[in-house]
Amino acid sequence: LVTKSITKDYIKPISTNSELVYFIQYGVFSSYESMMNNTETIESYIYSIIEDKYYVYLGFTQNEKCLEKLKGYFKDLKYNIYSKEIYLNNQKLLDIIPTYDALLLNVTSNESIKYILKHIYDI
Repeated sequence: LVTKSITKDYIKPISTNSELVYFIQYGVFSSYESMMNNTETIESYIYSIIEDKYYVYLGFTQNEKCLEKLKGYFKDLKYNIYSKEIYLNNQKLLDIIPTYDALLLNVTSNESIKYILKHIYDI
């Protein structure tokens, strides 16, 4: 299981340093324990804590074609997901998204998408 926390400092209203990122949201939980219990079967995800709520994200992209590919992948897994537009100012994450998106655009199998998702969180 790979989890990463992104702090609320990285998720802010639109500013000159922010860029639009599409996130695949899995759920919002009222406690860390609830989040952990509800994500036991998920191999990798990131989460943020905003106003004492735990937001779980399964993927992210800046490309609409990648967004559709990710949504299809998670729907195949029978996950109830939501796409969410967030303006992000985490430069480290923003710097790797183009590479991540290029990889996603060039794969066709769910196994390849799974592999990319598993390793993107190694950042």
